[in-house]
Amino acid sequence: MREKILIAENDPQSLHKLSNILTQNNYHVITASKREEIIEHIKKDPPELLLLSYSIPQMDDPSLLENLHRDYEDTFIICIINKENEARIRNIIHNNVDDYIIEPFDDCKFLTTIDNALKVRYIKIRNKMICQELVDANQNLSLKTQQFQELVDFHNSILEDINVGIFTIDSQFSITSWNKKIQNLTGIVEKDAIGQNIFSLIPILREDNLYQRICQVVQNGETTELGHIQGLNPLGENIYCAYKISPIRKNGQIRGAVILVDDITQRLTLQQELCKTQRYLSNLVENSPDAIISFDLSGTIVTYNRGAEIISGYSAEEAIGKKWGILVPQSLHDQMAHLFEWVKESSSVKNLEMSMINREGKEIPVTMSLSWIKDSDNSDNNVFGLSCIARDLSEKRDLQDQIIHMQKMASLGTMAAGMAHDINNPLSSILAYAELMVNKTEKIGYSEISEHLFKVEEDVDRIANLVKKVLWYSRPSSQVSLMNINELLEKSIEFAHFQTPLHHLELLKDLDPNLPHITGKSKELVQAFVNLITNAVKAMPTEGTLTLKTSMKKNTDTHNEVFIAISDVGVGIPEKNLSKIFEYCFTTRNNEKGNGLGLYVVKAIIEENEGSIQVQSKVNEGTTFTITLPIKTEGKPNPFI
Repeated sequence: MREKILIAENDPQSLHKLSNILTQNNYHVITASKREEIIEHIKKDPPELLLLSYSIPQMDDPSLLENLHRDYEDTFIICIINKENEARIRNIIHNNVDDYIIEPFDDCKFLTTIDNALKVRYIKIRNKMICQELVDANQNLSLKTQQFQELVDFHNSILEDINVGIFTIDSQFSITSWNKKIQNLTGIVEKDAIGQNIFSLIPILREDNLYQRICQVVQNGETTELGHIQGLNPLGENIYCAYKISPIRKNGQIRGAVILVDDITQRLTLQQELCKTQRYLSNLVENSPDAIISFDLSGTIVTYNRGAEIISGYSAEEAIGKKWGILVPQSLHDQMAHLFEWVKESSSVKNLEMSMINREGKEIPVTMSLSWIKDSDNSDNNVFGLSCIARDLSEKRDLQDQIIHMQKMASLGTMAAGMAHDINNPLSSILAYAELMVNKTEKIGYSEISEHLFKVEEDVDRIANLVKKVLWYSRPSSQVSLMNINELLEKSIEFAHFQTPLHHLELLKDLDPNLPHITGKSKELVQAFVNLITNAVKAMPTEGTLTLKTSMKKNTDTHNEVFIAISDVGVGIPEKNLSKIFEYCFTTRNNEKGNGLGLYVVKAIIEENEGSIQVQSKVNEGTTFTITLPIKTEGKPNPFI
């Protein structure tokens, strides 16, 4: 390859002469006579050598030479100066050029200078390449252990700063080198380690298995890794190190081994934390009440959590490998297919209300979010699946219906209270006119008419009492007062009858007439009793017996208590549900309206009145709810008005 030389000379005669000499000696010559031409040539294609005449205008700027020398270090710069200017110019160019020639000079000296400069340049570049190769070799010590020994002296400073413990042993297992990192790991300084037997200095390596494997490296030339070995650092803390031992060869013979000791304590700790986090996230996904499902790009189910099993009724084993169509009603298949395509283009869809279908064919309202599943680089080209999160809206819908129903009932109660006031006025007039007519008919002797009028008075009184009860029940109150439990049960029967007729049932009342008045919130207790009575009636849809019983028990340990038992002979409650019936929103009424709030509210009311409630039930034999209330007599009576 011909070396390229750029001659920078503004004297045409000198330029021609130098160009001819170099061309005749097989050099590739480029010429320039101006500063701009020189800079342009160097930037476009840097030559191996720049022959620069100091007489070119503006080239005597030291900063320019300094920049060229720094930015184009692979281009040798030889400066041509006059004898007269040597003393002055030499100090200026000393650090900015590689060599200089003093005019006048003969051809032989000139060519010798050029040849030597190119050789020095070649050696300089070669040394630079060797240095880079040595650095690269040092970064791959574990794969190039043979080169390591040849370069170890040259790279001592680098090895001292590397974050891996490195020491070498000879064929007799004596330590020959010991870097700073291994000193930090063991607490043993280099001067105390050199020449020591490896098995004496590091006792853990004496173990039979480790000893044999190290010997195999030194004797047979087998590279080996000792895995994760636990030890103590100079502070007495547990550390884990990975050992890798490779043979050192010279002239085809094994002369020892190089041992790399990598402190992997932090890495193992991070791996453990990562595994812990992965288990935590896996548990979150698996135990989430929401259905979390992943699909591949063809729509095949890949993962299926516990929430999906509960909502759909399919186990993970049954669902994985199936297409998404088993989870969506047939009527929504086209819409779901379009939705999948939309997600592939737009990356996600959030909180879309849809319907899923369980294995019994029942549609379940859900809110659904779909999004891409991507590789770690998160680029659109690395999408490999779709994730779906579906939340069951059945409970939310039931609660919404219950709230609407309660709002209707509240409005109805307000309306009933207003109507009751309006009814009271004409009732008073009817009663007054009836009494007046009774007096007149008695005077003139129409006894038969008087009897009819007495009947009118009785019915008017009954309606008036009913209006009073409605007014009492509709008025909000949390007042604590003295109350008679038997009277509350009687009122509860009447209110329950308004909601669920009791005509088809036999009603048995075993109410203790000697019950004392107790303190509590009467209206709330009536609500609890009404809920229990209506539940009992619903458990006996055709016929049966409803039994209400009250009694008192003396308890010397705490205080006397009142017992209320409400029993039916209906369908009963399965044993597996007995522990759940008082839970919030628990219900088994799949084909009728039921929100699971009734017994939850009952228990809350009883406990608010410092009582307790238990249940006993057998399937197809009946159910008994037993309420216990403490007897407290503080407070004022609160009669029905």
